[in-house]
Amino acid sequence: MGECFSKADPLGAALEETGWELFEAIRKLTDERQQEAEKICDTIVQALQSDEHVIPLALAFQAARSQAITLLTESHSGDAAPTENAVVKGKRIVNQRGRDNLDISTARDLLVRLEQELRSGQTIRLNMRWVIEEGESEQ
Repeated sequence: MGECFSKADPLGAALEETGWELFEAIRKLTDERQQEAEKICDTIVQALQSDEHVIPLALAFQAARSQAITLLTESHSGDAAPTENAVVKGKRIVNQRGRDNLDISTARDLLVRLEQELRSGQTIRLNMRWVIEEGESEQ
């Protein structure tokens, strides 16, 4: 009981600071990102329905936020990328996407997620570019 009371404030803060607008935005996606958006929303629902000992709410929200930001900031120009299952240099491409304007934390989260999703017999090749900025932000 004491443990429940000690976690009440952090859990309340996690619920208040979640940024529900972000999840509302991805729920409205109707393009090729819709399926991934649904998975992210399902993760949030599962975290809300689960015991804190099974799925820590704050960590689930943090991971879902990162995934949602990545999903919204990804580059998805269908003309430039080979179609799914295309063959390039003797290898079949099963997934290809791009992400733009990521901060270092989101980029790190993306790399971890890519590594976790990698299946046996698959490899990942990355193209990287970056911008390091200094000074006040333009508004």
